[in-house]
Amino acid sequence: MEGDHLTDIYDYYMSELPKQGWQLKYNDSDLNDTDLHNDWSGFDSGWRKEGIDGVLSLAAYYNKSEEQTEVKFDKFPIFMSSSWIEDIPEEICIYKEDSDGECLEVRDKSRISEIVGFINNEAYDYKEDILPRSETSLIDFGSIKVKVLYEDEKTVYFQSKKGVKESKPDPGFLELLKIN
Repeated sequence: MEGDHLTDIYDYYMSELPKQGWQLKYNDSDLNDTDLHNDWSGFDSGWRKEGIDGVLSLAAYYNKSEEQTEVKFDKFPIFMSSSWIEDIPEEICIYKEDSDGECLEVRDKSRISEIVGFINNEAYDYKEDILPRSETSLIDFGSIKVKVLYEDEKTVYFQSKKGVKESKPDPGFLELLKIN
């Protein structure tokens, strides 16, 4: 949109969205930026509403050099990450293949903590069908066994008695397991 309408847009949505039942969850505003070298200013906000599955993202930016205001709306899903491993075990056993009889015993507390942290926090709960992967490893934490299904640059799946999780392919995680 031509011209600087940023403040009007900001004021309008900050006033009107709450009237429609939307609750502001975050707001990052640069409307009071006085840096002369900065050729843009704007805001980025996230909104939730009961009955709506996801977060409404509302952002607007003014580009001084092009004398235009740009407004963006988007809806993002909310990713949940349940905790599968409550206590950090003293040791874990990693099977390169889930049918292996031999395991790699890991007693390094820091390494175990990183593996647990990744599964608990970086992998998100997943409700769809697992897509097949060419590699399947198994991690035995004592209290729970977790299958790791992976392949090259594809989504990684974690499967246990607590359900299924997914994560982006992370070479650092596979390196922690020493299975790649």
